[in-house]
Amino acid sequence: MDVVLCTEVFEHLKDPVSAVREIARVLKPGGELILTAPFCSLTHMAPYYFANGFSEFWYREHLEAHGFEICELTPDGDYFKYMAQELFRTVEMAEQYCNTHLSREQVDVLSKAVKIMTGLSRSDSASAETLCFGYLIAAYKK
Repeated sequence: MDVVLCTEVFEHLKDPVSAVREIARVLKPGGELILTAPFCSLTHMAPYYFANGFSEFWYREHLEAHGFEICELTPDGDYFKYMAQELFRTVEMAEQYCNTHLSREQVDVLSKAVKIMTGLSRSDSASAETLCFGYLIAAYKK
């Protein structure tokens, strides 16, 4: 294979390292792997959701151990964007898990907090090293 494209799959695999091994096996030398997976996400597609937290360090450890050279490792989002997203979800989560409808005043407070997080994200320098949605990786098989 010349190219493998794998988007948002690893969190649904019981053994993602085996997937890395198989991708390395089928890619020819110089072949490209384009990969995305979450660093932090809510449970989805249950019961086929097995992993969370594929960090920069996970990719460096497992891709390099299987003969890949990482050319690009780009975070998607940052701490503040992630927090804004989760604050935005609070109304739905309160209804679903607390059987609670937030008051207009409470929703206004959450809206202000989302605006604060969005503003902070605009001046962010590197908070993705702490928290982001996930990563885009481009790697070549050596």
